[in-house]
Amino acid sequence: MKSTTFSGALSRLRSTIQRQSQSKSRAQANSVPTKASLIQAMRSDIKLIDKLSSGNVSEPRRITIPTQNELAPPLDDPNIAPIFDKNLAESILSAGSAGDEIYNGFNEVGHNNTDWTSD
Repeated sequence: MKSTTFSGALSRLRSTIQRQSQSKSRAQANSVPTKASLIQAMRSDIKLIDKLSSGNVSEPRRITIPTQNELAPPLDDPNIAPIFDKNLAESILSAGSAGDEIYNGFNEVGHNNTDWTSD
């Protein structure tokens, strides 16, 4: 490849897609709660904090959350690879789109990733 600009953009695109796919796959494989579920749980958490801050509490102590879950295996594990492949395909589709449509240069919505598409 002669164009350093094109090579740089292609490298950034590849890294972005790879990073997003790996992160999402690891989160799913390790059962990490989604942002939406964490935000929904905030209401009950705030009520609990309000109740505890009423002044009728015991001395502070560290609470250790028991866990029985082990970390999921690496992304190339046969059980995890399909999750990664699905997330990789979704990331590629998103990067090559304009909004929810495949980018074609005539979309009303601008492109999702400037390294993949250009005007």
